[in-house]
Amino acid sequence: MVKTIPNGHSVLLFSSALFWAACSEANQPKQVQRICNGLTELCDRPLNEVLFAGTHNAMSSIEDGWSFPNQEYAFTRQLEDGIRALNFDTYWWNEEAYLCHSFCELGNMTLVEGLTRIFDFLDAHPNEVVIITLQSALDTDPTLWAFEQAGLETLLHHHELGSEWATIGELVDLDERVVLFSNSGAGENRGYLDQWTHWIDNPYSAESNQDFSCLQDRGNIETATLFNVNHFITHPIADIEDSLNANQYDVLWEHLTRCEQETGRIPNQLLVDFYSQGDVLDVVFDWNRRSNLDSE
Repeated sequence: MVKTIPNGHSVLLFSSALFWAACSEANQPKQVQRICNGLTELCDRPLNEVLFAGTHNAMSSIEDGWSFPNQEYAFTRQLEDGIRALNFDTYWWNEEAYLCHSFCELGNMTLVEGLTRIFDFLDAHPNEVVIITLQSALDTDPTLWAFEQAGLETLLHHHELGSEWATIGELVDLDERVVLFSNSGAGENRGYLDQWTHWIDNPYSAESNQDFSCLQDRGNIETATLFNVNHFITHPIADIEDSLNANQYDVLWEHLTRCEQETGRIPNQLLVDFYSQGDVLDVVFDWNRRSNLDSE
């Protein structure tokens, strides 16, 4: 006896449809999650709600051969490791703009060379946004000339006082991935922002972990929308052992939490010495994921 399948033609058509649907789905390009500064959730978050891992005197490193350094690695490595806020000192020396710290004889690099390093990193990492703060002894013109020579001038983002900050994703889309502040001579040119109009910070004179304060120190509390937490020990210079102790996870987290509670401001920059010691990058990563962690 020969068995037959009722409505076999329909079964064949249904099987074929399933086959082609599966093939079509397999051939669809998979959507890749967008990541901004290391996290998907930061793409939609405004800059003033993001915490940036920052290096105090970023140019002053053991790797680059500076005397009395503040960092172990050069800021090229700092950026590769996840540092996204660079604090520099700038001076006029040998008839040119330089990165130095107090005395250029103790360590130096032309500002153009330093900024070119940053350009090269950003050129290779198109989803990354970097904050630069300058403690500057320079006039505006030589500073902006160096940014132009390094190719960074076109990447500068201009923020209008009183307006909402762009999200990290918007800065990426605009290709305005450098947010530049200076304590001197800034505020008159687009993309060259006056630091203490936009920032508040806490005291920077800690000599031990117990000295870490959350008092609002420098900056205009009426206009500032960004908050820098200085978290480094100086007595009288930076010491790698002090930083190892200061940069422990619980010490960092407690300082950030206390400052947020006492000031009502969201920390936006955690500025440290010897970021390579301790848990700086882990703390910043977890801090930026707090809403996700609370729901997990």
